[in-house]
Amino acid sequence: MSLLFETIKVIRRTAENIDGHNERVARSRRTLLGLRDDLDLRPHIVVPQTLGEGIYRCRVVYAKTVESVEFLPYRPPSIHTVQLVNADHIRYNHKFIDREAIKALVRESGTDDIIMVVDGRITDFSLANIAFFDGHQWVTPDRPMLEGTKRNLLFSRGVLRLEQITPHDLSLFSKAAPINAMLDIGDVPFIETANIRL
Repeated sequence: MSLLFETIKVIRRTAENIDGHNERVARSRRTLLGLRDDLDLRPHIVVPQTLGEGIYRCRVVYAKTVESVEFLPYRPPSIHTVQLVNADHIRYNHKFIDREAIKALVRESGTDDIIMVVDGRITDFSLANIAFFDGHQWVTPDRPMLEGTKRNLLFSRGVLRLEQITPHDLSLFSKAAPINAMLDIGDVPFIETANIRL
């Protein structure tokens, strides 16, 4: 089995949404490894004195125990071109380090990013969950490939509504936004749904 990892946003020397990350770690360790003990990430995320007040990406690699922790400067993705792709053959319901199958789909698309479709339903971008704006509210697929920590947080706060979304539904939305531990809605320019390649 591939090792697992969590990407945690560190801003102003503070790690965000640790509870959400701990919940996913517990779920993955329980499901994949049969482990019931808690693996709290808090004591492992010791922000180095050399880090400034900006935004950093903390990458925690783990399985039974934490294998490594690194802090990396963060640069938001630049997404201008997007294509819908069939991803029926991919299963990524835990945050595995091995993402080669998804990376291959991005390379083959020739676009900045992809929106994956599984069983006829839109799931996610390659590196983030997806939210669509219907003119009144932000909506996210009810069956993502991977349940993101930011997606769950925004849903719990009532920012997102969960719905089944198919490629035919894209005309109901004006724009899309990637969301993940590092990205909130609007942190990068919105993607016009009319520009998504089918």
